[in-house]
Amino acid sequence: MTVTTPALDPRTSALLLLDCQQAVLGSLPEADALLSRLTETVADMRAHGAVIAHARVGFTEDDWASVPSANKMFSLIGQQRLLHYADPATDFHDRLVPGPDDITVRKTRFGALSTTDLDRRLRDRGITTLVIAGVSTSGAVLSTVTDAADRDYRLYLLSDGVTDPDPEVHRALVTGVFPRLAHVIDGTELRELLRVGGSESSEQETEIPLTGGKITEGVVRVGDTVRRPVGPHSPFVHRLLRHLEDVGCDAAPRLLGIDGKGREILGFQPGETTSDFRPRDWSPAQITAAARLLRRLHDATAGTPITSGEETVCHNDFSPLNVTFVDGLPARAFDFDQAAPGPRARDVAYAAWLWLFGVEIVNPFGHQVALLRTFLDAYGLADEHRRDFGRQIVARVEAERDFHERAGRVIAPGSWLDQEIVWLKEHADAIGRALE
Repeated sequence: MTVTTPALDPRTSALLLLDCQQAVLGSLPEADALLSRLTETVADMRAHGAVIAHARVGFTEDDWASVPSANKMFSLIGQQRLLHYADPATDFHDRLVPGPDDITVRKTRFGALSTTDLDRRLRDRGITTLVIAGVSTSGAVLSTVTDAADRDYRLYLLSDGVTDPDPEVHRALVTGVFPRLAHVIDGTELRELLRVGGSESSEQETEIPLTGGKITEGVVRVGDTVRRPVGPHSPFVHRLLRHLEDVGCDAAPRLLGIDGKGREILGFQPGETTSDFRPRDWSPAQITAAARLLRRLHDATAGTPITSGEETVCHNDFSPLNVTFVDGLPARAFDFDQAAPGPRARDVAYAAWLWLFGVEIVNPFGHQVALLRTFLDAYGLADEHRRDFGRQIVARVEAERDFHERAGRVIAPGSWLDQEIVWLKEHADAIGRALE
């Protein structure tokens, strides 16, 4: 490293590990020493909140068949049917297993970018800098470094984090070729760059507290991201947010990783939020948009493994407080801390209470019931799930009260939630009759 090597900002940096797979590393005599160094590097990058990305090579039947004979290396792999993606030998090495928030891609050529969506996923997380490590120097590393340089990433090549079966080729690349494209550093220099860059970025970060919701505290905005505390719910929520991103559902924030303070990093959702929902004073257009937003979330998970056999994944707090409004209409949801598998109707009933019914409604009861019909029609709730809908709302809100009490938040008689339940019970039959 020279004095001109720029400090490394962990907020915009990713460690990219190439072909660290059982089959690939098993043939290298220095594999154990390399794995030890890479394990330390991963820990260093994680500690500073950087993104970790893993690329592995693996082929499906169609991949083998599609390799043209002109490709000298990969046509042989296709002909000999090597490196099947489901073969345990092509898994990531058990000493470098990806974490729940890491990026993983499967590639079918040397480079990590040309046959994957890795570039998009890195850009989506705001990554502009790559620290490249893995094997082999003359294969995946060389191809990825040259491609990433053409894509204008700032590059760091970890000299003690790459290796090759041919020591002379390795030396020539690390000392003669890569310095033209990347900053060539070792693990010790990387730690110093992270320390300096992390200190500088911490001084530059301004944390703006965000309000809204009734449970989560410590939520702040940092630039174009939101930082939230993690908890026992986080593994499922992270899995859910990654699933929604994978299926192209933009109705929820994107999970970007974990910062140096152990908080989850989410993409900031532009728009407006509200801090009071109790008057329940919404237009038909707003109610329609809210119902369609909830339906999009439900449809994105229905019938997928993340539901654990339930009908969908319920948001379980689809409140106006947890929605971003764009041009006055609900556009995206956030705060998925209570999300869990469950039936659609249960989530719809809870949303109906939060958006339409309660002690402090400012519009006539009949007006709110008409909006309920609009909500259910826009969502597309089947007629059989509308029967005794008022009692469904009561049951769901009572379940919420019980949840809070189990968590130690005792709901005293006469409290706001207690008054809401009393009001809902008094109006439950009238709501049900109005939908008949």
